[in-house]
Amino acid sequence: MDLAVASETWRQFLWSEKNQLSLETLKNMQKSGDYPVTRDLGLSVLCALLLTILKMVLDRIVFTPLAKRILFLRPEELPFSNSTLELEFVKSKGAICADINMIKTLATTQNLSVEKINLWLKVRQARDRNANKLQRFLESLWRLVVYSTTVCVGVSVLMPLPWVVNREKCWDDWETHKLDPGMGMFYIYLQLPLYLHLLFTLVTEMKNLRSVWEMTLHHVLVILLMTFSYLGNFVRIGALALMSHDVTHVFLEMSKMSNYLKWYSLSDLLFASFALSWVYARLWWFSTEVVLPAFQHKDLVLGNSQFVFLPLLCFVLVLDLYWFKIIASMAYRILWGGVNKRSNDVTDMTTDDDSDSSYWSDSSNPLKRHED
Repeated sequence: MDLAVASETWRQFLWSEKNQLSLETLKNMQKSGDYPVTRDLGLSVLCALLLTILKMVLDRIVFTPLAKRILFLRPEELPFSNSTLELEFVKSKGAICADINMIKTLATTQNLSVEKINLWLKVRQARDRNANKLQRFLESLWRLVVYSTTVCVGVSVLMPLPWVVNREKCWDDWETHKLDPGMGMFYIYLQLPLYLHLLFTLVTEMKNLRSVWEMTLHHVLVILLMTFSYLGNFVRIGALALMSHDVTHVFLEMSKMSNYLKWYSLSDLLFASFALSWVYARLWWFSTEVVLPAFQHKDLVLGNSQFVFLPLLCFVLVLDLYWFKIIASMAYRILWGGVNKRSNDVTDMTTDDDSDSSYWSDSSNPLKRHED
């Protein structure tokens, strides 16, 4: 809102000329302190940093000890130490375990029997599997915590508001909308920091996932949409769009965690709930209650920004459809494809050979299948 006060160019870009407020009116609104201002975005960056630190602390103090206990992960001690075997194992990313010729060569050069080398490789492989499983479980646990928090906070903030039911009020007199109680906290201190944190985590810790580009694109689109919608005072419709996406993640992460714990029936049930919530919230509700109304009100509400907002919304919807194709494929394999539902939790030794398609992180189990 403060940029609109300072720059006529920004006002013309954001808002339709049909409903432009006078500069004096905008200044009076800004003085009241109940409208979005640019400096709030800096607080989001700070909150994202604090969120990253919080994750590190919780992983170390709470999540890791808890995960090791409930996953029954035991430390795997190597039968003997050998730097050459370690180097070859890491360099081949575990592929050496299936290379009998390399194993025979190492047996000769290291003066060890093939049986001893196979035993060493088996234990080393088990150690990587445990570490991989632990890492994935921790990531799911953290995402379950943060998405459950955003959903609970979002429900508590949004449900009492009349425009949640009568969504036409999201567009009526939109330029004079004050930030509703708790909306600034939900948007600036929770949602935008969360997506900044997820983007940072993705490019630093999960860059070997096959779907890293799709997930990166999704997070960048969401961050841009949240930034522009906040500065343009389209917070109401933005909050509804966020809620329609967050709720699906809760079912997803619970399904993944149940699978890691080998609660397969519960995992399948949660996966079905996730798929249904995706169809309803991300495909039907988001397209009919957010994207379609945005097109219907574009000439009345939006200025040249419609050429930014509307394509960004469409790109998010296209990504949702792309991921739904993967979800439907997984469901088909489970129901009719004869997929083994009781395969080991982790079969891939390395994350770059991971069959993650934005959310699932393991390949052989149907609930290690298919990251907004």
